[in-house]
Amino acid sequence: MLHFDTDDLRDVFVYAMIDDYLKTCNYSPSTRASATGQLPKLTDTEVLFVFMIACLDYGGNCQQAMRAMKRAHNISHKLSRSQFNRRVHALQDRLQELLALLSSWAKAENTQFAIDLCPLPVCKNIRISRCQLVEGEAYRGYNASKREYFYGYKVHFITAADGRIVEFERSAVAVYSRQHP
Repeated sequence: MLHFDTDDLRDVFVYAMIDDYLKTCNYSPSTRASATGQLPKLTDTEVLFVFMIACLDYGGNCQQAMRAMKRAHNISHKLSRSQFNRRVHALQDRLQELLALLSSWAKAENTQFAIDLCPLPVCKNIRISRCQLVEGEAYRGYNASKREYFYGYKVHFITAADGRIVEFERSAVAVYSRQHP
């Protein structure tokens, strides 16, 4: 008799949910061959599946999630970091729709929410003058918990009582900071 633990069943549910969602919204996966003429190693469903499992279990580390999914025989091949990033960026619209759907489910199931924010630095302080992602004093801020200055964004979260992120927004640091005289 086969034995499944709750993580295995959750993985099956996540994969089936992503696959059903893509079929429901009439998404036609790209079957375009690569420059070498080979078909993609992973389907779009598998790419989104690895991304979601990385967010759920591996702190967003997609390479670690891909290795674990390959070891567990949940996916047949692994992609390099750059291949995976290109595929995720190509699926960005579908990923945002999927996250909006999950967010609406979390809102419907919960009545209590919490608001939190965290810094999202884009570079070390020593590299601020060479940073090309953002420019200006609006992106300089102070992280009180680490007692250090940083250069980047603040991410504002609304989380449900069960810990799921319902909504988030990224803003420049100075938008919500107090102005010093």
